[in-house]
Amino acid sequence: MSSEAPPKPSASKSSTELRAEVEEARARLASTVGELGGAIDDTKQRMVAKAKKAAPLVGAAVGSYVMLKVVRRVRGRGGD
Repeated sequence: MSSEAPPKPSASKSSTELRAEVEEARARLASTVGELGGAIDDTKQRMVAKAKKAAPLVGAAVGSYVMLKVVRRVRGRGGD
């Protein structure tokens, strides 16, 4: 979003001038969308990299939890 005031309508502008303004506005919008897309891509890449780094730790924690539950269950049945 820009802080620029919208241009005032003018009856004296030719259609060529108006078309040129529209094209400039489109170019600015495309540039802004491109910048946002680049920022989103960068953020996504960083999040994927962090997730890949954390995956082995999370897997180990889940595996340890499951093994703890299995060992407790086996020990509990051993007294039957």
